[in-house]
Amino acid sequence: MGYALEQVRANLAVAFGKAWTDPEVQPARKELESIMAAVAREYSDCIKGAQNDPARCLADAARRAGLDTKMKAFWDKWGTVLRSKIGVSVREAWDAMARMELARVLAGLDISKLYSLCMHGRYDEVASIIGRSAGNSYADCARAVAEAQNLGLAIKKAYGK
Repeated sequence: MGYALEQVRANLAVAFGKAWTDPEVQPARKELESIMAAVAREYSDCIKGAQNDPARCLADAARRAGLDTKMKAFWDKWGTVLRSKIGVSVREAWDAMARMELARVLAGLDISKLYSLCMHGRYDEVASIIGRSAGNSYADCARAVAEAQNLGLAIKKAYGK
């Protein structure tokens, strides 16, 4: 297990690269680079001060460069093209074997049943399945399920990193 999902990771890297080099996306890429360059210039000017906090400088740079407005305009202008090009590339990265493997990984976790039990307040039942306390609230139960099933680790292992 894992090979197909490792291949998806490699395929996604190629797919995103391919999407960003597509001739139809080049004008959007140039515009995005221009927007980010303006933020970088503002940040650079701010951070030169000896007492300036990097996080504050980044927030100030984004505000001074008009990042919020520019990104909204960028997305309005280029969103459809980007969703289309990136979406096609991403879909192509997932072959049938990878989809089946991911389904097998997730099915083995039986996580949906455990979360469903949490949602219905059946914390004792969850505790008996996972072999530890599931708390006495949905939040505690969901956290216990996530920790017990170690979803992050299972997915990480399946992807090979």
